[in-house]
Amino acid sequence: MRAPAVALVLVLFLAADTPADAQNSTLTPATALARLCISEAGWECFDRGDGLGIHEVISRGAAHQGIRYESYARAYAGRLFGARPHDVPRLRWVGQLTPACAEPAAWPRTMTVRRGGVSTVVPHAPWSSFRARCLEVFEHAAQVVAEHTLDDIDEWAICEREVHDWGGWMDRARAERIGLVEVDCDRVTSTTNETGEVVEVRVETRNDFYCRPSWDEGCVAVDRD
Repeated sequence: MRAPAVALVLVLFLAADTPADAQNSTLTPATALARLCISEAGWECFDRGDGLGIHEVISRGAAHQGIRYESYARAYAGRLFGARPHDVPRLRWVGQLTPACAEPAAWPRTMTVRRGGVSTVVPHAPWSSFRARCLEVFEHAAQVVAEHTLDDIDEWAICEREVHDWGGWMDRARAERIGLVEVDCDRVTSTTNETGEVVEVRVETRNDFYCRPSWDEGCVAVDRD
């Protein structure tokens, strides 16, 4: 249905580990959202809509539990924000990102490429190739947390109803087992077709988003057949 998400951060799904970095002691809402966005949907996370979906999940969770946005984000994504140690290289460098987008200490120097059943270790692209994208995500995240609140969510939400969790394709079976209900989410964007005409297209999120029946009595599965 959708392209695979990098990983699931849903607390109800998985508890994993990562070493805490010094930046987590001063975690801000914008930094929390930027790191989550990049971790879960890559550099294009806001273009695909995942960034706004993730923002809604964290905003609703924080409001539901009566805690700060960044506190809920840290509790929700323990691996990314330093709850426990782990061995996922990607989460390690994403967890070190700051608004200045200096090169994270854990940025990989090599990568493994597999072609025709043969694995080859090659140099990884330098951080300088990605810094501009990082800055763009952090700028977008700062704008989102400053301007998009639950009070005006009808104006910016990308999902057809409330969402309280998200996850990747590999987590769908468990989401069903624990009673989460998938919600359709997408965003409309303008693009130019082959004839040069500007048209609007719907872009599905990379992740699946869910509502929790225990949080929303209207959270029920919809038969779309």
